[in-house]
Amino acid sequence: MKKVLMSLLVVCFTSTFPSFAGELKIGVVYLRKAFDSYKKTIEYDQQLMEKRNEVQKKLRDLKAEMDKIKASLEVVGEKERAKKIEEYRQKERELRSAQLEAMQNIDRQRQKFMKDILSDVKAVINEYAKEHSFDIILNGDMLLYAGEGYDVTEDIIKILNERYSKNKK
Repeated sequence: MKKVLMSLLVVCFTSTFPSFAGELKIGVVYLRKAFDSYKKTIEYDQQLMEKRNEVQKKLRDLKAEMDKIKASLEVVGEKERAKKIEEYRQKERELRSAQLEAMQNIDRQRQKFMKDILSDVKAVINEYAKEHSFDIILNGDMLLYAGEGYDVTEDIIKILNERYSKNKK
C-alpha cells in the first residue's frame, strides 16, 4: 500500500510541478520480470522442484505401503485384521505428518531463497540508481503506466546475471 501511495505522490508531483519534474530522474524496474529472469531464481526454482519430486516419491512409496495393507485386509483373519487396520491408521498418520512437514520445509526454503534474491535485487537497484543519478526507482509492477524511457529492468537483470555468473565461478 505504501508503494502505491508513493507512486501516486510521485505522479502528482511530476504532473503538478513541471519544473520540479524536470529535475527528478525516475526509473522503473519490473520486479517480477527481474526475479524471473535472474539466473539465481531459476537455479533456486530447480532446486525446489527437485526437492518436491523427492518428497512426492517418498509420499507415493508411503501411499503404496498403505494400499498393500488395505489390500491385505480382505484376506486376513479377524485377529490379524484388527492389527492391519491399526497399522493402516498408523501409516495414514505418518503420511499426513510427512506431507505437512514436507510442505513446511519447502515453504521455509522458498522463503529463504526469496529473501536472498530480494537482497541481491535491492542491492543492484540501489547501486544502479546511485551510479546513474536516479532520484527514484519505482516498482513497475505497481504502476498503472510508465513510458518506455523509464524502464531500466533489462539493465538490472543484466547486472544481476553477470554478478551471479562471476560469483559462481
